[in-house]
Amino acid sequence: MADEKIGVGVGYGKVILFGEHFVVHGYDAIVASLPSLKTVVEIKEGPWNMDEKVVEAFKRVLLALGVEGKSFSVVVKETVPIGQNLGSSAALNVAFARAVNELLELRKSDDEINKAAWEGEVIFHGTPSGIDNSAATYGKPLVFKRLGPGKFDIKPFNVGKPLHLLVVSTGQNLKSTKETVAYVREKKEQYPAMTNRVFETYGFLFKEAIKAIEEGELPYIGYLMDVDHGLLSCFNLSTDKTELARLLLQEARALGSKITGGGAGGNLVSLFDSEEKAKAAAELLKAHGFKSFYSVLG
Repeated sequence: MADEKIGVGVGYGKVILFGEHFVVHGYDAIVASLPSLKTVVEIKEGPWNMDEKVVEAFKRVLLALGVEGKSFSVVVKETVPIGQNLGSSAALNVAFARAVNELLELRKSDDEINKAAWEGEVIFHGTPSGIDNSAATYGKPLVFKRLGPGKFDIKPFNVGKPLHLLVVSTGQNLKSTKETVAYVREKKEQYPAMTNRVFETYGFLFKEAIKAIEEGELPYIGYLMDVDHGLLSCFNLSTDKTELARLLLQEARALGSKITGGGAGGNLVSLFDSEEKAKAAAELLKAHGFKSFYSVLG
């Protein structure tokens, strides 16, 4: 008996270095894919075996890929941590799209995979910017700009000096990304005079940040991360655990730390000038009950 045909797909986790929430409103953001953090799925044709919401997302992915009248049994072999603002749903949608592409020999491009994954993200996040699925698809540092629903401008950029990053879990998940995006939108509409100034400040910060990253100005990058965190805190996206972790990271000689992702819990990303300092900080955080992992870019 011939072996049953199987498709395999991979999608990557991510951290947003600059621009979460602002990106939803058309501003540029800087996102870093984490190749060491990934979701891997294996699929074969057969009855759906995932929960209802995931199947709904996958059906949108299939429609975007031009596939109709098929269902798939899915096995998740490896996964980006769920509910930690690391892009787990995007990684899953990308991994599924890639697996379908391989199994059915569709020969879709990365751009087509990315757009199909965005369709799946609509089910999880309502009005996704597209930044998570783009990071999950391309697996490299990107400047990302949302042009409209399902439309993006994506540009890779150079990292002048290695960015030693520590991603820290707060252990809290007070709101979903969908809820925090809606909350920021509500405040922007409720108080436009003030919130427009916050958004304009971020626009200037982004220009400084991309220049600093490309030129390897690590202390300035760290400072800008702190400023970005302050802007996000204007929308009550920080928490007691977030601020405790930031104080500990400052004690451990981090150059800067900020919310990464939707906020209201989830994760922080912190910058160091060496692997040794980052891993020493991880030990300090562990002693206070925080989990973290190290990654380097560049």
